[in-house]
Amino acid sequence: MDDWAEIRHLFSTGKHSKREIGRIVGVSRGTVDRALASDRAPKYQRAAGVSTFDAFAPRVRELLAKTPTMPAATLAERVGWSGSASLFRAKVAAIRPEYAAPDPADRLVHEAWEAAVDGVQLQSAADKLAQTGDDALLHAVQTFGKGA
Repeated sequence: MDDWAEIRHLFSTGKHSKREIGRIVGVSRGTVDRALASDRAPKYQRAAGVSTFDAFAPRVRELLAKTPTMPAATLAERVGWSGSASLFRAKVAAIRPEYAAPDPADRLVHEAWEAAVDGVQLQSAADKLAQTGDDALLHAVQTFGKGA
């Protein structure tokens, strides 16, 4: 990365040719050309490889579908895993959320505007009941609206 920045800096000054920059930095002219053509510093990216876990993944997914909370050690034993325990745990931890049951508390959402809307609706209901003269129902709506 330092070479990339230095190559771009030397070229931007306009005092050096690409051949000179290659000689100063200690890289080939082709490297200088690639550095000038790219808009960002080079980044090492390792190609995704095949994992030993991939052969066991379908069976693990099958077991997780039946029992989402099964411990990774038990899963490893049931599928016949003989590799690294930490690798197995990490792979299971990555796929386990797909099989977790939804938390019922997460579905309850109480927005502030909903409370305000409910209050307005109760007030309008109380106003209508006051006009009709139903005192018992009016009292119930007013009590409910206060949260008692």
